[in-house]
Amino acid sequence: MQQSTLRFPRVERLKSRKQIGQLITADSSSFIYPFRIAWMIQDLEGGYPLQIAFSVPKRRIRQAVDRNPIRRRMIEAWRLHRQPLIDHLREVGQSCQLILIYSGKPEDGNYPTIEKAIGRIIRGVIQDNLPPSRPRPVRKGQGG
Repeated sequence: MQQSTLRFPRVERLKSRKQIGQLITADSSSFIYPFRIAWMIQDLEGGYPLQIAFSVPKRRIRQAVDRNPIRRRMIEAWRLHRQPLIDHLREVGQSCQLILIYSGKPEDGNYPTIEKAIGRIIRGVIQDNLPPSRPRPVRKGQGG
């Protein structure tokens, strides 16, 4: 019996702190409102072609009751729209590791906004044309 493609299996979850740290510090990052995206594409060496982690920072949205629904909406939108990316990665023999960090306002965490952005992210990774990350502002006292 074939497993449903709409599940979110454990092998697709990026859990390694070491790998997440490498993604955050890597040069491949982008920003599509309301997400900051970090990714790494490598040759497929067996295993699953796609791993992803979702984050809603406590610094931006303090209450867990506000963070959790946003994270659930991110996972749901990803789960429903990721299949073209998986098919593309298998076709070209590559694997992709992604982390999506919610950087929007709490009131912009509604499902249609998240779903639209995740669709743009998936298309951008497939076509390899994600926009470059916006530069981080220099704060007073940090120098530059």
